[in-house]
Amino acid sequence: MSKLDVRKYKQDLFTSALDKWTNFLVKAYEYDVKHLPKELQIPGIKKATALLEEMSLTPEERGNYESRI
Repeated sequence: MSKLDVRKYKQDLFTSALDKWTNFLVKAYEYDVKHLPKELQIPGIKKATALLEEMSLTPEERGNYESRI
């Protein structure tokens, strides 16, 4: 098992997949599907962003969302 100290992480570094995922996990609250940095527009992070958006819906918003799909 590995450990990553995110307090020491350089948040604008996007050189590896680990950098991209660490950036996403540290700053996910700032992102949504429509406003995702181009460096983070990879399938897994896009899916994670969409899931976080769905999870943060209010019960009323969730009902509206589910009625559309």
